[in-house]
Amino acid sequence: MSAPAVTRTVAEEITVLRARVAELRRQVSDAREINHGLKAARNFADSEAAGYVDRTGLEA
Repeated sequence: MSAPAVTRTVAEEITVLRARVAELRRQVSDAREINHGLKAARNFADSEAAGYVDRTGLEA
């Protein structure tokens, strides 16, 4: 077995990890946005099914 040809410095590793953290935060934000949209759609569908949505004047 041989040692890796290139080893990163601590500063380089921190830079890589900070970029990874930023990417994961973006993914969490995207997932939250999707979840919010799905909840809003579900709430609207539930309200419509219960008869709370008044569509008077919306039909062409």
